[in-house]
Order: sequence, then C-alpha cells, then structure tokens
Amino acid sequence: MTACILHYRRAPEHPFPAQIEDAVAAYKALLAQGFDAKNILTAGDSAGGNLAIASVLKFRDLGLPLPGAVIA
Repeated sequence: MTACILHYRRAPEHPFPAQIEDAVAAYKALLAQGFDAKNILTAGDSAGGNLAIASVLKFRDLGLPLPGAVIA
C-alpha cells in the first residue's frame, strides 16, 4: 500500500477554493504516475473529511475518473 498525505493550503491565509485546487493537483499527479483511480481513496476527518468528499465532487465535475472509495 502506498499513502499520499496531502498538506493542503489552509484558511484564512489561503481562502477557498485553494484546498480543492490542492486536492485536484495531487489527484492528477497520482493518475499521471500510473495509479488506477479505482485503487485510490480519499480520506479525512473534520475539515479533511469535508475535503475528502468535496474533492471527489470536483473530480467528477472535471470529468476525471473517480476514486474507488471515500472515507470521511
């Protein structure tokens, strides 16, 4: 198993949607490295849980392949 821990930009210094942009950039990088979307999951708790869900909605809106799971 490989883990990628996202150190996303945080408010108030970096207002929304900086966090979503960081998640999208990290996800695209994983896909570009050859990771299969069905083998990727997003996860987080508290604000990270919100980001885990909201980022997948953004992936969908961008037409990216969706991850295999979300844990919030």
